[in-house]
Amino acid sequence: MLINLKIRNFILLKNLEIDFKNGLTVITGETGSGKSMIIDALRCFTQKRVNIESLGNNNENTQITALFDISQNLDAQNFCTENYIEFDDDVVILKKVISEQGKSKNFINAEPVSVKLLNKLAELLIEIHGQFDNNVLFDESKHINFIDSLLLEQDNLAILASLFQ
Repeated sequence: MLINLKIRNFILLKNLEIDFKNGLTVITGETGSGKSMIIDALRCFTQKRVNIESLGNNNENTQITALFDISQNLDAQNFCTENYIEFDDDVVILKKVISEQGKSKNFINAEPVSVKLLNKLAELLIEIHGQFDNNVLFDESKHINFIDSLLLEQDNLAILASLFQ
């Protein structure tokens, strides 16, 4: 769950910090109020390349930092463990610093990482839904994950998987 988002020098956003509360977050507002800029900043974590036009134009680097609580996200916890990413208090901090030329430096918990590693973890943490963005429901490769998530105890999943094979 996203806890905090900091955006500096991104499109028209000079310096923005948002604290998120537990539960569902819905971003609403008038046309042109900046909703898309916030979403586009989050998408920077899941994209290999950032559109250079998205960067601010005041000779400063763009910085996007997101703090996530992964206490309820077993996939993210397992990913971190498998990739030797330490996390304290079930919290992970993703950070992307983008130069004026579009080159980025990527960090997880203040440790430099490859863009590929950052993208993979971000995909486990960030799920953005738009007005017509329901394609995940039609992706048959995801259906088994939906069903597996209904099991209350993950031990049952391992038992079931062994019986299936």
